[in-house]
Amino acid sequence: MLKNMLTTLYQTVLNRILFIHKKVFFLFLLSFFHLVLFSQNLVHNFEFNNNFNDSEGTGVSLITSNVASSNFLSSPNAWSWTQPNSPGGGLILRTNLLPNPNSYSVGFRISYQDTGNSNGSTKSYKKILSFKGETDDNGLYFNHRNLEFFPFGANASVTYLPNTFYDFVLTRTAAKEIKVYVVESDGTVTQVYDETDTSDSSVPRLVGGNREFIFFKNDNTSTEHTPGGVVRGIRLWDAPLTQSQIGAALSSVTTGDATNLSASSATLNGEVNPQGTASNFVFEYGLTTSYGQTIVSTPSSSSASASVDVTANLMGLLPGTLYHYRLKSTNTAGSAFGSDKTFTTQGSGGVAGANLWLKGNSGVTNSGATLTSWRDQTGINTFNFL
Repeated sequence: MLKNMLTTLYQTVLNRILFIHKKVFFLFLLSFFHLVLFSQNLVHNFEFNNNFNDSEGTGVSLITSNVASSNFLSSPNAWSWTQPNSPGGGLILRTNLLPNPNSYSVGFRISYQDTGNSNGSTKSYKKILSFKGETDDNGLYFNHRNLEFFPFGANASVTYLPNTFYDFVLTRTAAKEIKVYVVESDGTVTQVYDETDTSDSSVPRLVGGNREFIFFKNDNTSTEHTPGGVVRGIRLWDAPLTQSQIGAALSSVTTGDATNLSASSATLNGEVNPQGTASNFVFEYGLTTSYGQTIVSTPSSSSASASVDVTANLMGLLPGTLYHYRLKSTNTAGSAFGSDKTFTTQGSGGVAGANLWLKGNSGVTNSGATLTSWRDQTGINTFNFL
């Protein structure tokens, strides 16, 4: 009798374990294909550290165009330019690293001397970004201190002040959907465009085998340019970013993946470019995006003008638990944050990835000679046998 019960119990538990492994494998495949289909790679990162070079090491550099005067700035890194005469001055990016020019994200942090007149009585376009060369009128503009993606009309949801920094991120999908976001100085993210670009106005033109983006310079129309401005960063990704990624897309702080996961510990990783300003680093972490706990990273501070890798080792974590975390950098100008990421600690022993640890003399519930349930030793999973 007892032998039969144990044999039945063994077979039941074995079947449950196989079922759990199949579910884990299915979720793994689902996550894998999601990453393959929807992940984005940062292909260019121009940080203006006294040069126009790409920090990603691609060998690509920005090209200046029709600039009257310019200089590099520090603390933080930036490039300023002036050009009072039409069509203004700016920068050109030519790249062969977009596998699909119909699908990408481009972001930049800028401050314009002139964002257009505020009364709305006369035309006051100030071009920001062109996709079809110097003779095409389409593109992104300031107009009457609002944003306008021509030919889609203006958006008045945000008023843009001169000599004020804003982060702009434009995404385009292979299905021709374009979205434009602005991140204001207080971190507020606003989606200002969601359009279908049937005319492909936002597909960068092909020049000598490279795709071309023109920043800040107008398309040879008088007065539709800013007399000058400052740019602190330009980045290009090879796929559209999601809205949850926009807030930190142009941040000098990047939250990396967690490594060395166990049931009670994890290593947090990240990257910061202090841009020459003395900055302190911590990771925020907790069970929700409210975090609630911090740990100082290694190194804990830097004033470098290039990217610095930082880490922190978390101990005393709960087994089989989902944690949120992000990297935070603080200097005299305030705090900047990397994006939120998550990791899940391993279960307390048992089958890796399944959070399963069954013990023969504990957690068992029976009705007479019939096994009805078995609670695993993490206290998380209960298996009911029907």
